[in-house]
Amino acid sequence: MRIIVDAFGGDNAPVDIIKGSADAIKEFGVDITLTGDEATIKKVCEEQKIDA
Repeated sequence: MRIIVDAFGGDNAPVDIIKGSADAIKEFGVDITLTGDEATIKKVCEEQKIDA
């Protein structure tokens, strides 16, 4: 199943949204696509040490 997530659509976005999405991928094996500013998403992933 593929889930599309707006990385900038919530409180504490995009950090908490990206971290939560990474956790869901690890725990449930789902396929998540993040939408929003790609450069910012990549920067947050690097800062949080999330393998994008």
